[in-house]
Amino acid sequence: MKNKKWVLVLLAVFAAVCLAGCEMGGPKEDPNAEQYNEYVMGLLDANFHGEYEAYMQMTGAGREDAEARYENAVNTLADSLKEYFLIDTNDAEIRDTLKEIAKELYLKSNYTAEEAILDEKTGRYSVNVRIDPLTFFTDVAPEVESYVSDMNTRVMNREFAEMSEADYEKQYAQGLVEILKNHVSSLRYGDAVTVNLVFTFDEANQSTYVTDEELAKVTARLLEN
Repeated sequence: MKNKKWVLVLLAVFAAVCLAGCEMGGPKEDPNAEQYNEYVMGLLDANFHGEYEAYMQMTGAGREDAEARYENAVNTLADSLKEYFLIDTNDAEIRDTLKEIAKELYLKSNYTAEEAILDEKTGRYSVNVRIDPLTFFTDVAPEVESYVSDMNTRVMNREFAEMSEADYEKQYAQGLVEILKNHVSSLRYGDAVTVNLVFTFDEANQSTYVTDEELAKVTARLLEN
């Protein structure tokens, strides 16, 4: 059996973005600043909270597309949790539990579009987004480290010598995801941070939107690391 090593650095994959790209139609010049705030909130709610109505209304996206993109966002975070915590099993029950944890983390993420700003030189708008980052990784670390240390000691004592590698990995994962589930029910928030999202204007389509790269700045700050 291989000893588990507790990873102290948050994986970069958490910054991957699964929902942007759809465009907000309308004229380039003299838009209502509130429209930009509403667009950003609709985009964030669709991506992280699974709430699509405002996003679909402003972008023209269909429900099937919005739901598929949200599901992709959840899957991406579940995959990241699996990698981050060195879970080496493809057990369907473990996978489903990680997805539920990912959904809860996204659902309880706090953000607010606070201010739309017009750059007079470029004519481009940006929106400041206030984020209260979840301290999930910091909070869960002591219990996870203790659990991993205990499992390593049991491996050294040959407690699992008669167990197959697959069965051991499943048992390790079951204990770990139980710890994660327990912490999801008592999430805390760290000090607020502000992220500035800059809009892109598409001359050809006469549309304004937030790119994947811009939205990634929000995704990367939802969870403290």
